[in-house]
Amino acid sequence: MDKNNDDIEIDDIIQALRRMATETGSLNCLGCGHEHNCSLRGCAVLMEAAEKLEQLNTFDRTHSYTMLKRINTLETENELLRGALASCGQGGSIS
Repeated sequence: MDKNNDDIEIDDIIQALRRMATETGSLNCLGCGHEHNCSLRGCAVLMEAAEKLEQLNTFDRTHSYTMLKRINTLETENELLRGALASCGQGGSIS
């Protein structure tokens, strides 16, 4: 999706879901099948959606960078090992 002025930031969506969750009793609430899990915090479905979105957003910011850094390290190590094998007469291939 292209980023433009009409896009809503994930943090804004999370906040909106949490605000909407406390407005229970609408037609959407009738018979959703999860109404028994609603509490003082509001609609269980909206609260869970906000939690999951926040987890994905947090994962993206923190863990993706760490994982990409680790992949780059492994790729560098792989190239070094291939070079060492090539210099030993193995031609850089592992049999």
